[in-house]
Amino acid sequence: MEDNTKYNLVDLLEDDAFIASVNHPDLANSTRWKSLREAGQVTADDYRLASWCVRALHSPSAKMSGDEHGNIWANIQADISRRRDRRKMRILLWIPAAVIGLLLSVGLIVSLERYGPDAGNADALSIEDVALPATVGDDIEIIFSSNNKVRLKDKSAHIQYDGKGVAEVNSVQMASGAESSLADDKPDAFNQVIVPKGKYTSMVFSDGSRLWLNAASRVVYPPVFGSRERSIYLEGEAYLEIEPDRMRPFIVKTKQLEVRALGTAFDVSAYDDEAAQTVVLLSGRVAVRTKGSKPHETELSPNHMFSLVGEDKGVCRVKAEDYISWKDGTYIYKDEKLSVILERLERYYGLTICYEPEVGAMRFTGKLHLKSDPLEVLQGFSNAAPIQCREEDGIFSLYINH
Repeated sequence: MEDNTKYNLVDLLEDDAFIASVNHPDLANSTRWKSLREAGQVTADDYRLASWCVRALHSPSAKMSGDEHGNIWANIQADISRRRDRRKMRILLWIPAAVIGLLLSVGLIVSLERYGPDAGNADALSIEDVALPATVGDDIEIIFSSNNKVRLKDKSAHIQYDGKGVAEVNSVQMASGAESSLADDKPDAFNQVIVPKGKYTSMVFSDGSRLWLNAASRVVYPPVFGSRERSIYLEGEAYLEIEPDRMRPFIVKTKQLEVRALGTAFDVSAYDDEAAQTVVLLSGRVAVRTKGSKPHETELSPNHMFSLVGEDKGVCRVKAEDYISWKDGTYIYKDEKLSVILERLERYYGLTICYEPEVGAMRFTGKLHLKSDPLEVLQGFSNAAPIQCREEDGIFSLYINH
């Protein structure tokens, strides 16, 4: 049966299905709520504010950034201007008491007057909510905002957008449907690229900025950037070269970090299965902001790395070229545990590597050519240590040579 229900802010906050879709997003729920917004059954303003309320209730320690305050204030102010009827403002009185208490605790209602209508940015407000598909295969996958999908069996792919959001994949133009609407007209229109283990992708965004996406990574982005900022969401690792634009900072968001740049080159690593999230700056300048209950901002200068492990933050001097060599098919490591090296090789080649604990604890310094055969790469470690490598049924094993 077709769902013709119209939802306001309160309806959303009392709807179990909506709450579940925010706390545990999946492709089916994301598609449903997007369809309802496009059909006018729920406004973008109500959807965004309700989504934040649910996320904040789910994580009571969450704090709103200044941008988020400004976004919601701009949305509420625009909504009030449209309605003009003070009686309709009673919607604020219908919000459940628990939500009102939470909003007061984070200073939203008390502090709204401090933010003017231009303080926020709605270009990428929902970019972090774009769900990963329920199943991810072995192919590079491009999912357009129109829900069209392209799967590529090649080991690598190159994606290029023009200024209107029209994409070419390996020099073949895609009919994504996204090119008909600019980002400012459809602020919730996002594409995503999913790269499995053993593959990698390069991309040119609509503004000319370039991205190299490492294996086992995902990036979410608008086909055309908005007028106030250029935001993407990253899971995994990417190296970026940003086109200068002082009026529109380029922001890379991860689960724990925000990296803000104007025109620069840097690497962001944010894998879920690694304890550390890192940012390495090659040139220019970036500001790295941690998320969570105690946000902290750090500015990096070239050849420095910011790292976040849990709540522990640090900055150290590095040779930046060593950290971005993967995009050119080279892996450089210095005094690194072999277990860490092998985990990265598993991800890059898309294979399974088993090893004894004594093998994983060994430390190596060197350089690997990732375009070489994986067995040849692994056997190279036996030249520097008493270990052997063998392959059986596609599984590689490293063991001490007694």
